[in-house]
Amino acid sequence: MEGFKKSVVMKVEKINYNTYLNKPPQVGKIRCGGQTNFTGHVPQKDLIKELKNIIPYPMKVISRLAESMGEVQNIIINSLGTGLVAPLFIKYNPLSKTDEDTRTYSAWRQPISAILAVATQAGMVAPFNSIISDMSYSGKYPEEYNLSNFRDEKYLKKMIKKAEPYLTKDQIAKKVQETMTAQHKELLNNLRYKNKIMILTENGPAKQLSDKTYYNTMLDTIKALIKSDKAKEESCNTKETRRLIRSEFLSKNNAAVKETLGEIKQELDNAKNLNSMKSYLKLKYKQLKKDKCDSKLLEMVNELRARIKNVNDPPAENGKPVIHTDDIIMEELREKTDKMLKHAEKYGTITDENLIKAEVEKSVAERKDAFKVSLKTLQDLEKRITNGEKITVSEIEQLFKEKAKGISFKDSALHTEFAEELIDKYKNNIKNNIKGHKQFTGLIISLAVLPITCTLLNWVYPRFMDAVFPNLSNKKHDNESKQLVDKAPKEQTGGVAA
Repeated sequence: MEGFKKSVVMKVEKINYNTYLNKPPQVGKIRCGGQTNFTGHVPQKDLIKELKNIIPYPMKVISRLAESMGEVQNIIINSLGTGLVAPLFIKYNPLSKTDEDTRTYSAWRQPISAILAVATQAGMVAPFNSIISDMSYSGKYPEEYNLSNFRDEKYLKKMIKKAEPYLTKDQIAKKVQETMTAQHKELLNNLRYKNKIMILTENGPAKQLSDKTYYNTMLDTIKALIKSDKAKEESCNTKETRRLIRSEFLSKNNAAVKETLGEIKQELDNAKNLNSMKSYLKLKYKQLKKDKCDSKLLEMVNELRARIKNVNDPPAENGKPVIHTDDIIMEELREKTDKMLKHAEKYGTITDENLIKAEVEKSVAERKDAFKVSLKTLQDLEKRITNGEKITVSEIEQLFKEKAKGISFKDSALHTEFAEELIDKYKNNIKNNIKGHKQFTGLIISLAVLPITCTLLNWVYPRFMDAVFPNLSNKKHDNESKQLVDKAPKEQTGGVAA
């Protein structure tokens, strides 16, 4: 028994799941009057990580299929085409000179082939994908494929069940979240305070990620931030016209806008949860539309609704714990509403169109200047890292803070947490490597299983047709021959010829 307990403890330590942690909606009517999007701080990367709980189930399924299965997905899609589409073209081919029964007989071969392909090829590939995932999470792969810092809920649940089978479902779920919190905290602390990433190995202790991979990942992160800020800077000119339209609308319809936003802000302060706020905004939008309010006011409400529902990216399985999801989104809604109210207050005092235009131009110019500072900082960092300087994550984050002082716009790279950005890039690079590995492995397995699939098809197909569609199969000819024999005159026996 002592040996068993020791074994369990060792397993638990190996997977490292010890934690580091010692009013109903009221829709009021407004006065409607006769758009440019606000561009406040939207930390989309944080939302992508935290929104797992509200992603619709079908989207989760599609995400897993596209992200995790690779070659299996291709097999299933090809099989659907083979089984559902191809038979129609075979049976109703106007150019075919064969009779209808022959075409029907041939058409039935396709769905049978599709079923066998899924059963044999996909049935073999899927287990290998699971094995690859488990190996990457456990540290059995080299660093290019090592996901030991991002062990997901499914893997941790399996390991904890194995180590402590007596735990209840709720206890397991709690330990999973504690482990995910711990592994993310450890990764973040190693980056910020030690400037390194540690990964698990198969047999030995954790080892440090090589400097080459580490600084290449850091460089990739810098380049991604440069690309993002350049795109935002280029969009400033386009947004200037839209901001001007929005600002003029705020000036001319100030009372109605402030009344609507004030009601929304009050509801945000009193809302019990995110779902109640979602319902409120939906009802508010419907009411405004029914009252035939200006489309620009409807767009403003829709921007707030988009904070809840418009999450196009699938949740990343990066090991970061899913906590306080609703609180994060509610805070984003408050920030967005406050920003809208601030703009409404500002342009409510400006009635001259020339002054409005001047204010918008000034705002856009400040925004462009902010991106210029950000891009200059990032490009200097890119040059330093390319030249071999061993700059640390903490130095970069401190540099970001210094450069961001006095910049009110919070959607440039300077207002991001570089350590988190680096973690995201590191995780994405590994997951892309594993995805390619799964696809290649799946292709090899599919080719290896192909002869078995063909042999099964040649054995199953005629027997299936004989059993289910005898009139279309070879038995048809046997039946016709028997009918002809039965109809033939019988030879008289036992009599005397006339």
